Amino acid sequence: MTIYSLYVFDRHCTCVYYHDWHRTKRPKPAVKDALLPAVSRAVSHQVSAIEGTPTPLSTFSSPRNTLISSSGVVVAVNEEAEYTKPPSSGGTQAQPPVQGSALAFDEEAKLACIIIRDENFTSYRTSTYKMHLYETPTLYKFVLLSDPKVEGPSARFALRQMYSGPFLEYVVRNPLVPMDSRERGIDNEYFRASVDRLMKSQAFFN
Repeated sequence: MTIYSLYVFDRHCTCVYYHDWHRTKRPKPAVKDALLPAVSRAVSHQVSAIEGTPTPLSTFSSPRNTLISSSGVVVAVNEEAEYTKPPSSGGTQAQPPVQGSALAFDEEAKLACIIIRDENFTSYRTSTYKMHLYETPTLYKFVLLSDPKVEGPSARFALRQMYSGPFLEYVVRNPLVPMDSRERGIDNEYFRASVDRLMKSQAFFN
C-alpha cells in the first residue's frame, strides 16, 4: 500500500496546495496564470531566464509503476462510467480515455475538483487507486489519492490530523498566509514539512 498525491481545495474549489510522493509521472506544469502562486513549486508555471520556457523547479523520480502508465494522470471518472479500451498492446484492461502523455496540472486539479464537487462521498475506489475526501467546517477539502487497498477510515483520520495539526498551526493561525483570498496558495516550508512527516508516519505509507 502507498499514497500518491494530496490536493487541498478552498471553498471556491480552487487548488491551494499540492504534494506528491509515489507518482510515477508528475503532471506537466500549469500554464501561465492558470494556477495560484505558491501551490507547489513542482507544478507551478516557471519561466527559464535563458530560454523563456516553462520549467518546474524541482525534479521527480520514482521506481514505482503505480499509476496509469499511459498518462500519469491520477484523477478519475466514476467506476460505473463508460471506459474506452486502448488500442491492443498485449493487455485487455479498460482505461479511462486520455489525450497526450499527461495533463497540465491546472487541468488535472480541475478534474479532481469536478469529482469532489459533483459527488457525495468520503472515499471511492477504482481499479488503479482510491480517492479519500475530508471536508473541514470552513469548506476546505483535503483530497488524498492512494493505492486502492488503503482503508478509508485510516486515510480520513490522517487527513483530519493534517487539518487539526499542521493546517491550523501553520496556515489558519499564520497571519502571513492569506486565507480565502483567491490570489495565492497556502504553501510554506513549515506546513509542507509537517505534511510530509505526517504522511510518512502513516502505516499505509510505503
